[in-house]
Amino acid sequence: MRSLLSLVLLSVTLSSPFGEAQARAVEAGPDGMTIEVEVEVDQSALVVLVRGASRLEELAPVALVELSPGRWAGIVEIAIVEDILVGFELIRPDGGSAIVSELHRLSELGVDPAVFAAAQPTTTSTAGTGVPTVTDPGPSTAPIWLAVAAGAAALALLLVWWLGDRPDGDDAADGDSGEPDVDGDGPAVDEDAGSIDVPDGGR
Repeated sequence: MRSLLSLVLLSVTLSSPFGEAQARAVEAGPDGMTIEVEVEVDQSALVVLVRGASRLEELAPVALVELSPGRWAGIVEIAIVEDILVGFELIRPDGGSAIVSELHRLSELGVDPAVFAAAQPTTTSTAGTGVPTVTDPGPSTAPIWLAVAAGAAALALLLVWWLGDRPDGDDAADGDSGEPDVDGDGPAVDEDAGSIDVPDGGR
């Protein structure tokens, strides 16, 4: 749920040709925030841009509208809730070099710091243990690779069990099952083995 905000806490006076600049958060929620910015310019401009930079990337510039001579304002949609750096760029009507202001954080321009604090993970203590736990307000999902690893381990155990339960391959191939050959197919047994033939002349 997005919350409505309207309080302007302070403003910053920028170096010439810029003057006083301020910002306020209009809306803030899990999907980002809406910021209204305003800046004074003491010379003619074809357009005035507001630029922002987060911790990870530079945000796309947004053109402001001249509400009155020397007073430019506009609405900026930001996909994250973060105290980003903001600066202004003046494009001259004669095509000369653009003039860029110094950067300031949104909190310095007047956005309530509580807006950004609400989007940070909160730290709580587990009841009765005193062990701190970090609670992330965003959705969390278990890594898919854990499930894949568990499935692979189970498959390996099944394969080991199946191979260990089978008879030895060499014994099966030779037909040696440990049982005596009763069909007569095995090697012939010499029934006279172990008997002693005594020659007739020896009597």
